[in-house]
Amino acid sequence: MQNIWLLICAISFIIELFSLAMVSIWFVFGSIAAYIAYFFHLNFYIQIIIFFIISFISFFICKIFWKNKIKNHFIPTNADRYIGKVALVIDTIDNLHSTGTIKINGQIWNARNVNENEILNKDEKVIIKEIQGSKMLIEKYKGETE
Repeated sequence: MQNIWLLICAISFIIELFSLAMVSIWFVFGSIAAYIAYFFHLNFYIQIIIFFIISFISFFICKIFWKNKIKNHFIPTNADRYIGKVALVIDTIDNLHSTGTIKINGQIWNARNVNENEILNKDEKVIIKEIQGSKMLIEKYKGETE
């Protein structure tokens, strides 16, 4: 039976090594714990229970660790530099009709107004509040920025 735990450990480790996606590392820990249980001559069913319990605990520990690591890891894009900047409306922005484009630094972007009922006309200045996909969320420029 010891070979089963060593085989599970090796296969899980190899899968993890090639995927690098945290898909099987917890089975490595579970199989090591089950192998230790085998070493102490515990019943095979107890070994299986230990394998699943340690794998389950390892899964949640890894999940918590990576969730915190990923949540605090923000990678800005080049487009983020536009947030807070002033742009010019080149096509009327009307959320009701899903129309509107703006121009900033020579680039044209689709735009939507954060104030749902307000229509912004061509040549008005707007301030960029947020970027969602390929759309800039904007509001009317009141002269307080840039």
